[in-house]
Amino acid sequence: TVGKKVRALFDRTRAFRAGSTAPVKVQIVSADDQNLSGDELPLTVRGLLRIGSSTASAVTDAGNSNPDYAFRYDSGAYIYNLKTTGLTAGKYVLSFYAGADHLFFYTIEFQVK
Repeated sequence: TVGKKVRALFDRTRAFRAGSTAPVKVQIVSADDQNLSGDELPLTVRGLLRIGSSTASAVTDAGNSNPDYAFRYDSGAYIYNLKTTGLTAGKYVLSFYAGADHLFFYTIEFQVK
């Protein structure tokens, strides 16, 4: 985990509409920005939290596209189709594990309008 970070591959300046599907697409990269993403490093959702409150939200995928809270790996990146139904407007942080090590987790922020 040392030196690894998350690269967002979606426009984080644009808010997702509540009730829509938010395609959260990311890569795991090294400190020198080399893509480390692959089938051998699966990503698994840990949780979803609204920033500014202590409210945790249920993580639901759209149409069972990500069974067992697992990101899909495709063409050098991971994707999680997050269902935003029931989320109120605001900023959220999605946390997830990379690989089997659950002592450390990664986060990515996004907005819902």
